[in-house]
Amino acid sequence: MAWLGSGPVVHVHVNAFHETEGAFGGHLVSARVSATVEVSVDPYGERVERRLDEEIGLPLLDLPPFDRG
Repeated sequence: MAWLGSGPVVHVHVNAFHETEGAFGGHLVSARVSATVEVSVDPYGERVERRLDEEIGLPLLDLPPFDRG
């Protein structure tokens, strides 16, 4: 989850498997679970903001620099 202004914005990716159709994945917009579902949430450790990128017109994640050390 990231924040845009004063509200949270959830961005979810999904991997789904079907017994005859195989596996597929992508962005989860909505879903209905008929029996069970497994969910994994990976915390980032600090508040992550989204900021509008004027060039492309989308609110992108504003992440701190990655420390490779």
